[in-house]
Parts: sequence; structure tokens; C-alpha cells
Amino acid sequence: MKNDESTRRQRPPNTSPQPGDNPEQSRRAGPNRNGDHHRPMGPGTAPPPWRTTRVTKTMWPPNAGTVQFAALHGHELVCVRYRQDSHGLYRYTTLELVVDAAPLTSTKARTQRLQVAIAYQEVELRAQARKLGAKWLPDQRTWELSGRAVQELNLACRINRPRRK
Repeated sequence: MKNDESTRRQRPPNTSPQPGDNPEQSRRAGPNRNGDHHRPMGPGTAPPPWRTTRVTKTMWPPNAGTVQFAALHGHELVCVRYRQDSHGLYRYTTLELVVDAAPLTSTKARTQRLQVAIAYQEVELRAQARKLGAKWLPDQRTWELSGRAVQELNLACRINRPRRK
């Protein structure tokens, strides 16, 4: 078999090492749960052919199939996707993780009006919201605040989503 760069890129990542492959990487690669030896994914290894894969299943925590990944990654796990290559020979498991979260500082994000649930018993929170320009909407039974006020009062988890018709 020809051992040039183009051939190496086309080979799927979980095939056995070929002559000329890095022996250190081959030594670290152990058998997977099926007993097949595979090369580790990482720097210096050929990337899988993502352009020819399709998503066959997407699962969100805490559904079955996400439990082991949720145990590893906790609240950072968004979803688990199973992909299959175009030939149907390989399945890839991919994870979507939150790696950074920061409030937006754009004018649009800070000036937009959002509806937020604040309970009647939360007197202090309602007073703080009023100081920041909140308005009570009796028809919807929610408070309308600016994005800046939502960020300052840490109320993002209480934003009421518009109902779909």
C-alpha cells in the first residue's frame, strides 16, 4: 500500500496502524470495547471524513445513551450525536459541549425587552426590577425588563418563551 499523505487522510481513524505510522501512537492505541485496535484521534492523526457523514440520532441528557457522557461532562453536555459515514461502515459518536458562557454586551442584547416571571412573594426582587425599569404586564402576568436588567438581576433562567401557535 502506498504510504503518502493523501492515502493516510482517506483511511478511517479506527483501522489498524499501517507501516510508517507513528509507532508511539500505535502503542498507545488499545482495543476498543469490540476488541478492534484503533488509532487515537488527536494532533497528528488523520481527521475522519466529516463531510461525508450524516447524523443518524441526536439525544439530549438525561435520556438513555447520554448518561455516561453526562457523568463525565456534567452540565456542559448539550447533546450526543451519532453519525454514520456515507458507506455505512463507521459510526462516530460526537458530543456537543458548552466550553464558554459570557453575557453579550451588544446594544441589541442589552436594550431588547424580555418577559420574566417574578412571583408575587418576591417583594425585594420586584422592587429591584422596578428600579431598573421593569413594567408589570397584567394580561400576560409577567414583568417586562430590558436585557441589561435581566443580566444584572441574573434572571435569564426565568425568561418566558413566546408560545407557539
